[in-house]
Amino acid sequence: MSFAPVALRDRLAATPGLTLHPALPEATVADLERRHGVTLPASYRRFLTEVAGGVDSDSVPLLGPDLALTTLTGAPGGVFPYDAAYAADLVARLAAVPATRFLDVMSAPAVQAGQHEGDPPGCIALADFGCGDYSVLVLTGPEAGKLWRIGDFDAPETAALYQPGAAGGQLEFDSWLPHWCELVGA
Repeated sequence: MSFAPVALRDRLAATPGLTLHPALPEATVADLERRHGVTLPASYRRFLTEVAGGVDSDSVPLLGPDLALTTLTGAPGGVFPYDAAYAADLVARLAAVPATRFLDVMSAPAVQAGQHEGDPPGCIALADFGCGDYSVLVLTGPEAGKLWRIGDFDAPETAALYQPGAAGGQLEFDSWLPHWCELVGA
């Protein structure tokens, strides 16, 4: 795991505009998984049990698991509609053009043909960017453990979404968390 729980909790608690929810007992997390028929990735589970059960923020809140599991209309235990090949194709398309051309890439007919209507199943909302724009953690299928940004367009989360021109593949919770921390000033 790339984060040190105690140091991260202290860092977040000291950040103005952030309010940490208490870390959750393992039994609570296990009960949430059982009730929703899901298995949370180990790094996210560790965050919930050792750092915080969610973080309120003046800008981009990190949702606690109750909200994370119920915010989207798609069933968390359903089948995530995007596969690794589609994700890789989108990442390659996005990397091939300047960051200011994101809408051009996402509105291309080949990309639009792969997009699904509504909130996808098989994921939970992690961060709320407002206006129906979320970072989601995929729980099922070949993309399990990866982050996607959903809203007007659904696309894999990469470092380039936070730092134009940054390289790298799809983000998982551990590699996404530092970007979220930077967004909220932690």
